[in-house]
Amino acid sequence: MNKFLLLILFPLMGLAQFKSNDSGHLYYEKVFQVEGMQQKELKDKAYEWIAITFQDADNANKNTDNRIFTNKHLLVYQGLSGAQVEKKINFSIIMHFLDGRYKLLISNLSTQNSPIADNGPLPYASWKEAFEKALENESKNLQKANRRLLRNKKKLRKIYSQGIQVQHLMVEDVKKEILAMAEDLAFYIQKT
Repeated sequence: MNKFLLLILFPLMGLAQFKSNDSGHLYYEKVFQVEGMQQKELKDKAYEWIAITFQDADNANKNTDNRIFTNKHLLVYQGLSGAQVEKKINFSIIMHFLDGRYKLLISNLSTQNSPIADNGPLPYASWKEAFEKALENESKNLQKANRRLLRNKKKLRKIYSQGIQVQHLMVEDVKKEILAMAEDLAFYIQKT
């Protein structure tokens, strides 16, 4: 019964752990209490979890007594109108350990070198300006097609709106995946 209640409440508790930094970039931070476990034991379990979860631990830095740092990625499937698109989400995991607790920080969330932000969509005028600037790097044929698109305001607004929906879905999917990963780590550390 207690495990069932924990499984229901744990996801709700984790949602409040997502924050945005000064630039609006999303990160997850939480301190987990683990009664009766020493610092070394916590760190060893966390290191095991990294090796199992990501099928390697080679690039997990274990050089300090109380910290693990590693860069990883996960795949998030998102879609609009039934189409599923695979997105590679890059992130850093930093864990600090003390006797009886550890702090988990998952930051540097990005996709294709763009930070994942939860500070609302880019205003239409800024988005359009960025779209126009991106034309400079495209082939002549693509530039011609996209310039025609720029003259069709109704179609351009529709593309912008769809992009906002996809961005919102991606942020929510990333939050779910990161939260599930944090819960999995907590469960792994607490099992004996």
